[in-house]
Amino acid sequence: MSGSPVRIPVSSGSPIALRPMPVASAAIQAQARLAEARHAKILRDTASAAQRLAAADRAYQQGDVRAATLVYARVGVSRSAGPVAVEARQRLAKLAEDARQRMREIDAMLESRAAVSGDSANAPAGDPVLPDVVEAAFRKYDELEYLYGEVPAVKRELAAHLARQRNRPEFAAVLREPEAKEHVAIARQHEQEGDLCCAYWAYQAASGLVPAPSAIDARQRLDEMGKDARLVAEAEACRNVRWCLAQFERASKLERTWPRKAKEIYEEIVRRAPRDSGVFSSAKKQYDALP
Repeated sequence: MSGSPVRIPVSSGSPIALRPMPVASAAIQAQARLAEARHAKILRDTASAAQRLAAADRAYQQGDVRAATLVYARVGVSRSAGPVAVEARQRLAKLAEDARQRMREIDAMLESRAAVSGDSANAPAGDPVLPDVVEAAFRKYDELEYLYGEVPAVKRELAAHLARQRNRPEFAAVLREPEAKEHVAIARQHEQEGDLCCAYWAYQAASGLVPAPSAIDARQRLDEMGKDARLVAEAEACRNVRWCLAQFERASKLERTWPRKAKEIYEEIVRRAPRDSGVFSSAKKQYDALP
């Protein structure tokens, strides 16, 4: 058994990289980590509930609502904090109301430009949703969830409301369009290069992002391609080989630390891969070499 990774010959055509739709920006995620660090520092540097409440108040005054919230929540459930715990819970109640008010303001921002497809009774005729308005509003939603997402009274309420808003067709069409457009561009490039199998799966990835306009176009093209039974069969075989390649890479990393699991993966590859493929012969070799 060799300790170095085994290289597998790969067919032409670049793999399709499917990336998840981001829920929040990298900047917001970084801010959240900083807030967690500040929360931990406050807990380390303070001994009493009163000191922690005062430190949380300073964080709030400096604009770090999330760090303040985390400390308020910690103090608010402390049985030994007495009146200080009551004060902390009062602050949390005020934060919850602030969050609801800001949420209503963002909702109003969207409704003022609502689509006229029957989704809003107040939408003026001929005034469609403007992409820049939707994108700006959802950036505000992301910031709102970052700032107030740890307030106990509104944590689930915020998450549920944002999920509903993201799934409203007139907003989803805007929010999903960039990723759908990217998948369609990849699919068309594959088609131009004659790699219809990869094009098929890229169109399928895009079609899952309906109601984005590019996703609707992708679904139409996928339906056309689906009429060719031979193409569909080849695409399925291509996906299976790519799965085997990915699993082979995983197994090769596990050989030293978890050889039993690596052997199980190689066995599954041998079962699924075409016998005339490079990944089949390489997996069979590694399987036989493992005890």
